[in-house]
Amino acid sequence: MNLFSLINNYQIDCQARQNGWLRVCHNKRALSTARKGVAEWNVHGAGMTVVEGDELHRLAGSTAYGAGVVTPRGGAVQPMSLARGIAAAAEHRGVSIHGRSAVIDLEKDGSKWVAKTAHGSVRSDWVVVATNGYTGDLIPKLSRTVIPLTPIQMATDPLPGDVIDSILPQGHTISDSRRIIMYARKEPDNRMVYGGLGKLERSGQIGGFDWLRKDAERVFPQLKGVNWTYRWGGRIAVTDDHLPHLHEPKPGILIGLGYNGRGVAMSNVMGRVMAERILGAQADALPFPTSPIKTIPFRPVKMQGLGSAIWIMRFLDYLEAR
Repeated sequence: MNLFSLINNYQIDCQARQNGWLRVCHNKRALSTARKGVAEWNVHGAGMTVVEGDELHRLAGSTAYGAGVVTPRGGAVQPMSLARGIAAAAEHRGVSIHGRSAVIDLEKDGSKWVAKTAHGSVRSDWVVVATNGYTGDLIPKLSRTVIPLTPIQMATDPLPGDVIDSILPQGHTISDSRRIIMYARKEPDNRMVYGGLGKLERSGQIGGFDWLRKDAERVFPQLKGVNWTYRWGGRIAVTDDHLPHLHEPKPGILIGLGYNGRGVAMSNVMGRVMAERILGAQADALPFPTSPIKTIPFRPVKMQGLGSAIWIMRFLDYLEAR
């Protein structure tokens, strides 16, 4: 069951729209790589197409890129509404959800695992760890298997019809192929949402919104001077191989994390895989192979150099896109 099938099956009200995803290429090398990817995915029925020139400009409402790929099964949701809808569907089926109840210890008691919080405990045959970009030290070494990055997004006030209608006129979502990618979508109330990669300042504040606004105006000149009313950010978990990881370090403990910025859809897939394992599927029969917990080499150095690395990647993107 894919994400949109799940939304439809449980009748989740999250502004779901499946109008396709447009991934634009920032240079010729990216286009060459994209063509190979299209050929490989279409063998499996993806129905992807390469669009260039005027056709791309028409679909994007932008002349900032020369070519791209349309994936017709792509789309957009309101992520918080999706999370709340999944939670409501689970509660309707008897699941108890307890927020603000951090697990501070895990221990085995006979055949059961005991998850302890500051105010109580839960006993279960299985424990699922699904903390992704917010992974702490509950499972030894797990936090050192990912690097937490800080994506940021902004949303405008509702825009005039002539402005919003000129951007992504067929309702596609859009992203690009740069190292520091942009991604954007239109909301049903005529707002524009634009995202990219920010940074967590030493003060704890999230930065990068000035660059993001300039990039939005570069891609969509129609947005010059609009009011960006909302700004927010969070954490994603990036793995060394840029693939999700499924771990089973001890019998009865399942860990899924590392969605590398694609968690809205990919975590749904991982959740289904973990459910199959809990319901009796053998580990070697799962779509995701289980792997040992391995820390990222030189992770402390990489964490210290994140700010410089982001600046360098932006500069390389600029040179390649010229």
